[in-house]
Amino acid sequence: MNVSLAVNSVYTEWENFMRTLLVVLLSLVISQLAVADISEDKIIAYNAAVESGADAQEILKASQDLIAEALANPDDTNALLLAYESGVRLCQIGSCEDAQGAAEFVLRADLAENLDYPSEAERKLLSAFVGWHVSQTRKTRKELDETLTTLISVEPSILTVNAFEARYQKDIQGGNMRRASKSAKDAVSHMQPIADIIPQSYVNAAFTAAISAFNYNQHVDAMRDMTHLRGWLDQYYTATEGPIKEWSEKQGSRAYAWGLAMGAWYTSTGKRGLSEQEIDEILATYKTDERAAETDDTDDIDALPFCTGRLNMKPRLRYKSGQIQRGFFGAIIAKFDIEDGKVVNAVITASVPEERFEAQALETISKWVWQPDENQVPHNNCRLSGTNLRLPIVFALD
Repeated sequence: MNVSLAVNSVYTEWENFMRTLLVVLLSLVISQLAVADISEDKIIAYNAAVESGADAQEILKASQDLIAEALANPDDTNALLLAYESGVRLCQIGSCEDAQGAAEFVLRADLAENLDYPSEAERKLLSAFVGWHVSQTRKTRKELDETLTTLISVEPSILTVNAFEARYQKDIQGGNMRRASKSAKDAVSHMQPIADIIPQSYVNAAFTAAISAFNYNQHVDAMRDMTHLRGWLDQYYTATEGPIKEWSEKQGSRAYAWGLAMGAWYTSTGKRGLSEQEIDEILATYKTDERAAETDDTDDIDALPFCTGRLNMKPRLRYKSGQIQRGFFGAIIAKFDIEDGKVVNAVITASVPEERFEAQALETISKWVWQPDENQVPHNNCRLSGTNLRLPIVFALD
């Protein structure tokens, strides 16, 4: 199963906190500029642009002006901090190429002695990240890889998260699944301590790591990682409210669908995947709500029970895939209601392959009907209408 994932920079509560922290830091710098040559007006303009969430062009100009001030006053005790923070901000808005001067400046040894922030590792990362953006060669990639390796277990920052994301996104775009599985897994390890604060970034990295690993060598660890991601998302769903709750539910369904498709492939080839017991044991390590595969949410306690039986899933759901995906399996997670035995209000909450055949799947599922067991008498001892049924479906890719 090929994968093409776009990683978008997400402005989360964590990013807002870091933005505020930067403004506070630079505000403290202003108070120390009584005898300095760096323009207080440039710092104020920069703070205003960042704090207001101005457009990229305004932040670009303010950052460039601040870098120019730092470079023009290298002996100022605040020059290094100002150059570094402005360079990080440029990379964050997608203008790393404009941070070359700042990156070179912060690496100068005479400016970098005995500093807690930015640390030597952080300054090296800015230099390597900027260099890789300017010229993506084997040399600059090696320098970036070596620097990020030293930072996997370090507390995440805006720069480190952006760098880990950009690296694995480039690997995915280049179709290098082996490299992408490694770089995305590094990103997952790095983001793990703050996963609940930057869930979108963490989940994007986790999906990329598991899917690219499965595409690369179909090792069972890919299915195990996907199952862990499903458990984490279900736990996150339980602990959140609002739009992010809806997002986590959708992503949890997506992880469920991928796990099903992987498991079906292992079964079809005779290779060992995860057993149902192993899956349950992994999921049990996460604090989740109980959501059955098929759930009738009728609130009327006096209503007849829903008729036991099965879905008559004809016509069959099949999907004509490309040559690369042929021989693999697809999966969908469907939610629907049953009205007088017929499937209605069907929606696809997740699918593998992703976002390619929802319309076809919905058209097929909408033709299915519920067939009661022989001992069930509709409208007498049971009913043929129910809501919010959730059903996982696996199918072959022709």
